[in-house]
Amino acid sequence: MIKGCGNVTFATMEEACANMHQCEGLPLELESQFYSVNEEWDIHCERRYLERRSTSLQMFGVMIGSLSSGQISSSFGRKKPMVICLAMTGILSFATYFVNDLIQFTIIRFVLGIFTGGHSTVVMVYLLENIPKKSRMWINTAISYSPNVIILGIIAYFFQHWRSLALVISALHIPAVILMLYLHESPRWLVHRGKITEARRVILSIAHIDGDKAKIDEKVLDKILQHEHVQFEIQGKKRHTYWHVFRKAHLALPLCVIAFSLECPQFQIVIVDSVTCNELFPTSVRTLCYSFVQLCSRLGIVIAPHVFS
Repeated sequence: MIKGCGNVTFATMEEACANMHQCEGLPLELESQFYSVNEEWDIHCERRYLERRSTSLQMFGVMIGSLSSGQISSSFGRKKPMVICLAMTGILSFATYFVNDLIQFTIIRFVLGIFTGGHSTVVMVYLLENIPKKSRMWINTAISYSPNVIILGIIAYFFQHWRSLALVISALHIPAVILMLYLHESPRWLVHRGKITEARRVILSIAHIDGDKAKIDEKVLDKILQHEHVQFEIQGKKRHTYWHVFRKAHLALPLCVIAFSLECPQFQIVIVDSVTCNELFPTSVRTLCYSFVQLCSRLGIVIAPHVFS
């Protein structure tokens, strides 16, 4: 908030903006709990449109990442895109510490948004394909944005400068990337791609970690995987694209309905975004469908800064 300048004081932000001409050439007296980008580069009052433009561009980057990651993860697996996206968000977060103006900040954050959108899309599908149905709801709730925003607020309380906060967030990516390197590929994706031997190894490894390896009949497992492999061969080793999603009404119609429900009522995010969308569509096009839904869910974020300005 702008408290005043020189010998002039303001009671409200509206009063400050209306009388900003009195502060021309004088340093502004600001009151804030967090030293933000707006404060560093004097983005106040009539210059607030720069903030809205920057926010929209960053969210547009998230849209691009959400849309493109579906095709990428369907072609190259879930693990590699997740690791690359997470590593790049850490590197780009570190890079924002060194920017000198809003243009540089927006460009870097736009690219960061691409990798953020990509990671958030793939990780939700990866969770679905690796956790049992009975645990999906609470895990998706615990690892969603809402509880982690609380943690971010606590971190921001101790690092009350946006540059310091960017460095801390970047540093937190290091253990996350290291741990993610030890993750296995999604067995469902491996089976779909015809990599039966690797899928078998991953499933047995998961069972060993869970202490359930003794409960698995490996002969039955081999038969199941072989059956899936036969189904895969029947379908053909075909790479799916968005065209395959939208040309079939039984996929396109529910996809559009879900996308619309995410674009408008935010209270449906946890149920629709984390569970319904993932369970409605087959493995071969799941990330394509999920990334399209994510694209639509970002539209409101891109437009909102300008609508409510």
